[in-house]
Amino acid sequence: MTAVLAVLTSPTSSSLVVCGVVTAVAILIYNITARQSEPPPLEVYEATNRFPDDSPAVASVLTTGFVVTPHAAVATLLDLAARDWLSIEELEDDVAVITSHRGTAGDELAPHEQQILNHVHRITAGTVTGVSGAGIEVSGLRIRRRWWRRFQRSVAAASRSAGYSTRRWGAVALAAPVGAWIVAALLWWLSARNGEDDPIDESLFSRSLSVMLALVLVWQLARLVDLATSHSQRPTSSGLERAQVWLRARLALESERIGQRSSVTARDGDRRLAYAAAMGLAESASHEIPVVPEDSHRAWSDATGSWRVVRVRYPIRPAYGRHPGFVFLLGAAVGVGLWLLQRFLLEVARGEALQSLAEDFPEQADLIRDVGLVLAAIVTAPLVFAAWMVLAGLIDSVLSVERRGLVVRARRPERIVPLPRLLGRFFRRERFSLYVAVDDGSNPIVTAWLANERTAVPQGARARVVASPILGYIRRSEPIGTMERPRR
Repeated sequence: MTAVLAVLTSPTSSSLVVCGVVTAVAILIYNITARQSEPPPLEVYEATNRFPDDSPAVASVLTTGFVVTPHAAVATLLDLAARDWLSIEELEDDVAVITSHRGTAGDELAPHEQQILNHVHRITAGTVTGVSGAGIEVSGLRIRRRWWRRFQRSVAAASRSAGYSTRRWGAVALAAPVGAWIVAALLWWLSARNGEDDPIDESLFSRSLSVMLALVLVWQLARLVDLATSHSQRPTSSGLERAQVWLRARLALESERIGQRSSVTARDGDRRLAYAAAMGLAESASHEIPVVPEDSHRAWSDATGSWRVVRVRYPIRPAYGRHPGFVFLLGAAVGVGLWLLQRFLLEVARGEALQSLAEDFPEQADLIRDVGLVLAAIVTAPLVFAAWMVLAGLIDSVLSVERRGLVVRARRPERIVPLPRLLGRFFRRERFSLYVAVDDGSNPIVTAWLANERTAVPQGARARVVASPILGYIRRSEPIGTMERPRR
């Protein structure tokens, strides 16, 4: 750490302020570009029984915000069964996918359809040409990210070849946010290299702020790289027109209550169940053959009175979901302790503390000061976070937010962290905890709150939930009944 801080000079206050402002502007430009490139919300009120001759995967892209979701994979499997490339049969309390079929004469498969068919054949290798729905679910949990990205790329390419979409994050769309980031990074480098040559122990605060700005820039760069490699699409005019046709077809399928139909009904050329699965309607069929796990970050919701796709955020920062009073007291206690510790460590770095130790080991005096300086620099980050805990706990102790709507997602913490196979074990808690995302129709982006066993609500229910705005601590929840009482 000392080596990192030593490479940098002590940036002046003015250069730090300018660099911070430009970094904030770069992030603002990124957010504005992302918002402007989002597909517009579409609403339809008239149903139609006309189903265009698009693949279910492409229909899924058109109706779920021009993003390839797991609905497209399940719909493709059901479509293969309807076209006699596979068959789905009842198997006691489960279903079985039979792979002995070869499709009708002249029927050609698109690359994404071939990928799903190959995936099912791979699962059944060494068996009697069949796999249960449970086997498909287990295999889906083990799918590699590279396989899924290849499927997304194939479906996105099919949408573009049909003239329905273009790349959302092409070179033109990324030009402004990338240019702003380059300017911010250049200003940071100039401020870090052309500042004052003050001793590190006397300029620790300004150097630490400079390092924090560098971390923010690295984080922003990672977001830009992720967008550049994503397969999100931007609709064309014909794509928006076709999306409205499919949304009207969705209304027609919804009126048929197709959501309770089993996957075994996908046969004899009837592609309606596949199209229903593509648009998030075929709940039973999707649960029977989950080729890919359900998308935790996108969900269909009718909280506004009409169906739409919402995005779900899961904050994973420390102290999230904890009681505000506990967070305030913990932050205050830890903050005071860290502040006193940092003062002591800075005194060690200046040679004003532990002098007897330095006198006993004069050859190690410089090492002792360097260790004190390194530890003082390291303490800065948790000290800032402790201050944030005090502020968040204080605000959340007096403020609450209420949502009344549909629980679109309910997820355990270990399921939604990045790299769940690697990091999931670190997010398992001894006590039960559950992220609950309640859509009240006010925002297309829903932030999930963290519930305990007392306040948890199941996915699909309607509920009234009261939580703290920053820490996401659910104070109370009340499920709301939706079933009509039978008449006597």
